[in-house]
Amino acid sequence: MENSKKKLIIVFSIIAVFVVALVGALVAFSFGGEQNIAIKANDGEEIGTASWNGFSTAVTATDEKYTEYVMVAVNHAIEIFVNENDLSEAQAEKHLFKNVTEIKTNLDKATFDEIAQGYEKQKLESGTNCYIATTDLHGKLTAVFSNGAEALGSMSKTYAGSTIKPISVYAPAIESGEFNWSSTFVDSPVTKIREDNGEMSDWPVNSNGQYTEKEMLLTDALANSTNTVAVKLLQALGVQNAIDVLENDYGINVDYEKTKIEGTDETEVLGNIALGYLYNGVSAIDMAGYYQPFANGGTYCKPTAVDELLKNGKSVYKSQYEEKRVFSLETSVIMNEMLQLVVKYGTGEEARIKGVDVGGKTGTTSGNADNWFAGFTPDFTCAVYHSFSSEGNQCPEIFKNAFENSELKNKEYPESNKIVREFYCEKSGLLRGNNCVFSSRGYYTVGQQLARCDKCQ
Repeated sequence: MENSKKKLIIVFSIIAVFVVALVGALVAFSFGGEQNIAIKANDGEEIGTASWNGFSTAVTATDEKYTEYVMVAVNHAIEIFVNENDLSEAQAEKHLFKNVTEIKTNLDKATFDEIAQGYEKQKLESGTNCYIATTDLHGKLTAVFSNGAEALGSMSKTYAGSTIKPISVYAPAIESGEFNWSSTFVDSPVTKIREDNGEMSDWPVNSNGQYTEKEMLLTDALANSTNTVAVKLLQALGVQNAIDVLENDYGINVDYEKTKIEGTDETEVLGNIALGYLYNGVSAIDMAGYYQPFANGGTYCKPTAVDELLKNGKSVYKSQYEEKRVFSLETSVIMNEMLQLVVKYGTGEEARIKGVDVGGKTGTTSGNADNWFAGFTPDFTCAVYHSFSSEGNQCPEIFKNAFENSELKNKEYPESNKIVREFYCEKSGLLRGNNCVFSSRGYYTVGQQLARCDKCQ
């Protein structure tokens, strides 16, 4: 009896294999055999091939170092047909291989070599995932690096930490006109939360574990990544206003946060939005794109690896790089200057490059699980991510390693004649009065109603 069962199992196994092979052959025949797409860099050199056998896609890079970018390019090409033709991913994948023989990408090999060298020079400890993405200032994804720890890691979503603050809180607040360069908030806890052990503790916690209990300027709070001020600024701005910016301007998935605030207290999502714990997360490629408006005058274009799709030399799709204005030129100029201070004397000091006006923001989540630096120059944006490291956040150093010897095409950021520099009192944040001893110069919008300090005696 046992031998009969074994024979039946063998027979059915053979039949199953035959059926799968037959179906595969029929699909491949009806599709016209295996289909291949050549993938090329922006200089026309082939960097890889994508193949489809009717069931699945296989990607091969001409050099292993380009594997991540080639995979991203294929994913972006499929996404184009999902959006343009209203297809499912499976339908779009089939459509891609039937209608495209070449993907011309935005990969700049020199930029790739720079970010790869930036990673190699830093020598992160074994087991630490690292992903780096760069864009020009208008939506072209010029390079993507992965240390190979995870396929398409540059597209995987995780917590952004404090790199989200300029996008979700500071820029919308400046844009509203209700807040400015030297607005102040008290650096003190917002509320208390119950810990796992049942004890109550102050929240949010600053990275240094301390509170000054004093008024703090927005510029200083951003430079030092002070969590209390970010949360209080979000409360003053309005959670719904921040959610609208994230969703409508950047296309960030905030469905979870929207659901949580319906009919409940907004405090449940303060940390998600102000401190970078969005439930659905962001990727390194996402973050590189989100920082474009701080360097280009206030517009955003979702980064794409695909410049053009061709079939037998004929163009079937050309990326338009449609830029969306997410905030005004004036807000862009102010935020640009604020984010340069993060690098000049704040948490991003390790990203400083001699002779280059670098701006950016660091980010680190609880337990040092996620580490970030999103930075920009007058030429490009770059987001650097690495997972847990016992040596802390090394993303700013990787950024510096990558670009300290590169030559910029552009030396200046966009300017506005509607921005003025005014002296303000470092104590009150108001315009400098006759008795103010300590003052600095800040950036303000022309016509903004600013009171003059009368508190210093």
